[in-house]
Amino acid sequence: MDEAFAWFRLIAMKRNREARDENFTALQRTNAVARAQALEQSDEAYEAWREYRQAITTFDGIADTGSLRQAAAALAQQKAVRRRR
Repeated sequence: MDEAFAWFRLIAMKRNREARDENFTALQRTNAVARAQALEQSDEAYEAWREYRQAITTFDGIADTGSLRQAAAALAQQKAVRRRR
């Protein structure tokens, strides 16, 4: 539930319906990266790729997504990810 409410809040910030909270945004971005990295470490490359792609969509325009894009691009090159895509 917390993750869903956080997502709604981030979307509200993106749409300028709520004041931007840099600390909240940074914390949520950190959490998203941690989820993706945990999936990578569990040999779940495709799911990690999807998590990075979702994070890019969520944080684009309200936080730096460069490292997320790099991680997603690197995973996209893996055979397991290409096969499932």
